[in-house]
Amino acid sequence: MKASSGRARRVTNGYSFGLSKIGVFSAEMKKIFGYAKMLHEDRSIPVLIEGETGSGKEMVAQFIHYGGGKENRLPFVDINCACISANLFESELFGYAAGAFTGGLDKGQPGKLDLASGGTIFLDEIGDMPLEMQAKLLRVIQEKEFYRVGGLKKIKTDLRIICATNMRLEELVINAGFRQDLYYRLNVGRIYIPALRQRKEEILPLAEMFLADISGKKGKKFKHISRGAETVLRAYDWPGNI
Repeated sequence: MKASSGRARRVTNGYSFGLSKIGVFSAEMKKIFGYAKMLHEDRSIPVLIEGETGSGKEMVAQFIHYGGGKENRLPFVDINCACISANLFESELFGYAAGAFTGGLDKGQPGKLDLASGGTIFLDEIGDMPLEMQAKLLRVIQEKEFYRVGGLKKIKTDLRIICATNMRLEELVINAGFRQDLYYRLNVGRIYIPALRQRKEEILPLAEMFLADISGKKGKKFKHISRGAETVLRAYDWPGNI
């Protein structure tokens, strides 16, 4: 995607945190990251991030946790709710006590909430969480405690809860596919990320950022995108977003 004509832009707007980096090139995304910075400062606020697949929801979640370049050794534990079967979900999230079920470890096992203690639990695709689990997640948010599967002792927890979905939870609530009370608790810190086709000014800077990064890893010397390639990139609908 090089040509003798054209002018190279220098990618300067962005953040690095954890093992990730992201470019921020539109007023809308700068506003989103400004709000995410505020949420980083208050771990008590549950966060709901909505947007299409590939729009950058996990990146924003990581930014809320890491705080944009600051050293942060607190755990960031992610769960994709769409990838866990309903019968395993509870033990995956809460862990289980000794003797809770046949085939379990003799000493029991901690869950993802234990691993995220003091840090962040990121529940991706929260719209796919089983309804019975939603009630138990609501208790964690409200009471800051939970029971392990088969356990009788309350486990206190101190963590930040960030959820993300490519669905519109408000519509799921109307159709009885998501608990209304949980939706209201998560909607306190809400972020909606527009699709890439709705922020076209980011397409070329993002492309240049990725090309510069990839070419460096491959030992190439990327200079700029040709005018013809720019036209193609701008005209594309980007259904998979970033």
